Order: sequence, then structure tokens, then C-alpha cells
Amino acid sequence: MAYKVAEEINIPVIVNYDGFLLSHSMMPLPP
Repeated sequence: MAYKVAEEINIPVIVNYDGFLLSHSMMPLPP
């Protein structure tokens, strides 16, 4: 039970972190 709850909490966190990382790494940087 605890594993399933942790899994449900972990997946959105990983997805949000990936989106945050991608959006910031794709931002145009000044030369």
C-alpha cells in the first residue's frame, strides 16, 4: 500500500522536474 502511494506521488514529481529542467535548458541564453 505504501509503495503504491509513494509511486503515485513520485511519478508526477519526476514529470514536473523533467518539465522544469527542459523548459529552463531550452531557454535562449545570451551569447
